[in-house]
Amino acid sequence: MSDIRKALEGAPKADFVNIPLPPEEAAAAEVAAPAREAPAPPLVAVLDFLEPEAVRKETPFQFPFRFDGREVRSFTARRLLLVEVGGLVARAQAEGDIDPIEFYAVMTGLPAPVIRGLEADDGELLVETCYPFLPRIAQAAISLLTPASGAASA
Repeated sequence: MSDIRKALEGAPKADFVNIPLPPEEAAAAEVAAPAREAPAPPLVAVLDFLEPEAVRKETPFQFPFRFDGREVRSFTARRLLLVEVGGLVARAQAEGDIDPIEFYAVMTGLPAPVIRGLEADDGELLVETCYPFLPRIAQAAISLLTPASGAASA
């Protein structure tokens, strides 16, 4: 016989009938609200735009730099996809605000901290290049955030 059985030998048996159970409403609520899985990301087609120059523009930096071990001599600004705009708007709603640089980061593929770390003239060049590629709703929102023109650096 194990030590545990010896220790329990002669102990009063538990009376499970008298243990209070949670209210039935609580159990019903747990059953009614199963754990939710994160929704699958939406399917997004990769389109071959007929006028590539209308959806993207490569611009050289005046002050190239090295980041993550690679030289960065230029950036490519591109129009946002509808799904990307939706994600940025949802994030803005969740956070209550969004830095316009977050739009530029998605548009260029450069992380927002890198954009913030650009030399000022290159930062202005990036903003001026990206601004016309923004959807109208983003241009309007950014114009409200900046006192001068909408293309002003954020």
